[in-house]
Amino acid sequence: MTTESTRWELPNSAEIVAAELGYQDFRLSAVGEAAAAAIRLEFDAEARKVRVLDDAGHPIVAVENGVTRELELHEHLKGLARTKPEWFEKHVTGATATNPWSKSTWNVTKQAMMTRADPEAAKRMKAQAAEADGTSNPWTPQGRNLTAQMKITLSNPALAAKLKQEAGQ
Repeated sequence: MTTESTRWELPNSAEIVAAELGYQDFRLSAVGEAAAAAIRLEFDAEARKVRVLDDAGHPIVAVENGVTRELELHEHLKGLARTKPEWFEKHVTGATATNPWSKSTWNVTKQAMMTRADPEAAKRMKAQAAEADGTSNPWTPQGRNLTAQMKITLSNPALAAKLKQEAGQ
């Protein structure tokens, strides 16, 4: 327990870091797993948040436009991914078991987190899930979408004809 009764240092920081990375679709490498155990986290019950602490026990901060603020855990991890890439395995992309846009693993919470953390990767994952699920072609039974059919027909008749043919129409 820290000096204030509403704050507790969290002993299982490696598990919390791994869970947060899972939401961001990153994984720790073997080096990263050992390093994650050294990341200090504190729960502040009054503020209802988890703080990332430096070696001296002070919150890690960022200065933006002259304003100092505490870093959230996901921001700190994003910074570590840039400065210590050896701690992380490649970013998981594509229609994998963890793609929150895939029909089999649909997860609106993860979609929102991914869109906030990395909008470009979110866009790619959404497109890849649509392709894998067969929903990218609005003429297929799985992807049937009359609005999309009309938009494509009006904007690109050649593409519309190709997609109709692929769908067997």
